[in-house]
Amino acid sequence: MSSAIHKQLDFDAREAFLQLAAAADSFEQYANPHATRVAAIAGALARGFHMARQDRSSLQTAALLHDLGEVAMERSAITLIARAP
Repeated sequence: MSSAIHKQLDFDAREAFLQLAAAADSFEQYANPHATRVAAIAGALARGFHMARQDRSSLQTAALLHDLGEVAMERSAITLIARAP
């Protein structure tokens, strides 16, 4: 695969991840872009720990999508879990 195609796929994937993160933030009714802030913090920590570029990227992607599962869950289950001791 050519470098240009690989870069375009990376860009497209990143855009899709950002849209998914925005959907999760909207679902959670966050006033600010929570997922992108968590991803930025994860990236800063990864740089501080001198992680390899690919590992930093993977960590930031995971941080970006960390609330995505809540979109698929019923709101009542999330509320019930949040109240559990």
